[in-house]
Amino acid sequence: MFNLFCYFILGMIWGSSFPLMKIITPYIGASWVIEFRSIFGAIFLSLLLIPKFPKIQIGNNLHKLVIISTCKFVLPFLLVAKASESIPASIIAVLFSTGPLLSAALTTILEKKRPSKTKLLGLLLGFSGVAFLLLGLDNNPAHANNDIYSMALVVLAALIYAVGGIYTHNVSHSIKMNPTGILVSGLWTASIIGLIFPLITNKDVPELKSLMPVLPHLISLGCLSTGFANLLYFRLLKAWGAVSAISVVFTVPVFGMFWCNVLLNEIITLNMLVCCVLVIIGSLLVISKQ
Repeated sequence: MFNLFCYFILGMIWGSSFPLMKIITPYIGASWVIEFRSIFGAIFLSLLLIPKFPKIQIGNNLHKLVIISTCKFVLPFLLVAKASESIPASIIAVLFSTGPLLSAALTTILEKKRPSKTKLLGLLLGFSGVAFLLLGLDNNPAHANNDIYSMALVVLAALIYAVGGIYTHNVSHSIKMNPTGILVSGLWTASIIGLIFPLITNKDVPELKSLMPVLPHLISLGCLSTGFANLLYFRLLKAWGAVSAISVVFTVPVFGMFWCNVLLNEIITLNMLVCCVLVIIGSLLVISKQ
């Protein structure tokens, strides 16, 4: 029951990350959003865990941490931040929730594991809700200008995130660290990797006057959506496995639309609410036997 509670809290927190990135990106750019997000998340968790700081052993685990950090903390959200420059945050939340279906497909192909009929039904139902939700956006004047390229970036981000979830679950037993240690070291590694992108694109460090208007949003994005939320996610990943844990993004459109309405005044239609019910039912079916 506590894991189920964590599941929906995680969905609520992650749902807020999309409008936050939409707000922050115009001020400091996509690459610096991801860099500050990783740094704030790493600092927050390091301070939070001081009383019982996890044992960290880099050694032979460095290449694994680099892959985890790149797939879980850097590339997906760099692509999402870039897409937020062109399309509404609510569409991003919808498209990113294709992750569970992609995770299930990859698990079936790569690991020769077939999801149960109940879980498959849940995945299909959840994805159907997402698909109908996306189709209904054409009737919403707030979503009139949709960029296909940016949408493709979000789906690619969901695919990379799904790969990262499967990889993390598979190698977590061979890494001589507990999940919290993997998370903290992964975020610090992501902070280093994240510096590559602003250097490549010649993006200077944002000035203080550029940061100040969005600093509270940036701190929330790093500490809650990255640090605390991933702490919850790693708990679910260990308890439920990759496919069930990543199904939390099915709830993201629900909470994402709520936060988009509150923070960005984006319109919520009846069609969007009905489709979100399908998403929630699909999510519950995916995790029903955990």
